[in-house]
Amino acid sequence: MRRNDQILLHSSGVRLFPGVFSVSDLKQEESIEDGGFPFSGQTGELELPNVRYRYYISLSQVDASNEAVELSDLKYSLSFIRRMDNPAVHFRQPYRRVTRFDFETISKGRIFWSRTGYFSLFNALPIILRLQFEFDEVVDHGTLENINYIMKFKRISDFVRRTIVSVGTLLQETEERWKELQLKTFSNHINSFDQIYFSTEDGQSDDSIGQQLKHFRELFEVFGSEIDGDDLLSNIMSVVTSEDGIASERLFERHFAQL
Repeated sequence: MRRNDQILLHSSGVRLFPGVFSVSDLKQEESIEDGGFPFSGQTGELELPNVRYRYYISLSQVDASNEAVELSDLKYSLSFIRRMDNPAVHFRQPYRRVTRFDFETISKGRIFWSRTGYFSLFNALPIILRLQFEFDEVVDHGTLENINYIMKFKRISDFVRRTIVSVGTLLQETEERWKELQLKTFSNHINSFDQIYFSTEDGQSDDSIGQQLKHFRELFEVFGSEIDGDDLLSNIMSVVTSEDGIASERLFERHFAQL
């Protein structure tokens, strides 16, 4: 750390304090305490002094315009993050030096929306669907290393709708039909879908259809309605493809393409 370095402060590696600070002064104090530790050298036994250093850093605020930022929101927008499966490991250090681009990304709270959407969906997929998506990417596009994240986000959004959302929608429609049939036939043989189970390949019962429906209802509360185009994935794509969004995406795409 040197004088005039610009600093961003965070709380427990999660929340960024508002404002940009500059190192205005650095001081180092050295103190030698009693009770050194032994050291064996060519001249025999030596006792090295127990030296402690204390550093003092003075900061001055140079910009108070930015707002508090959740670093977790930027985990897929920063170029120093390499562990896409576990970005949190990169925030464990008490301090780190970052590039000017990452510094501005953090201080301005810029989000690489398409890349964030892509990796958030990819890491949330069950392993078998993750492998299926990667296989489809290689078969259809010949590589997994396509840097155009707008297209990658669109493809994984379509994949999620096709393999997950459609199943949940089908289960909800099936439940409605089931209730209609019960009313027409006055049948109480099976009271609810909690009594019907899926069967796995090894013959063991998995979650009941009722339990799966519960999971899908919780998912759809976050996901929103796909019927009127007001679902989460459509909203993210709208942000990405807006005039301001496209300009920001191109800036990020050019930067990450150089890495």
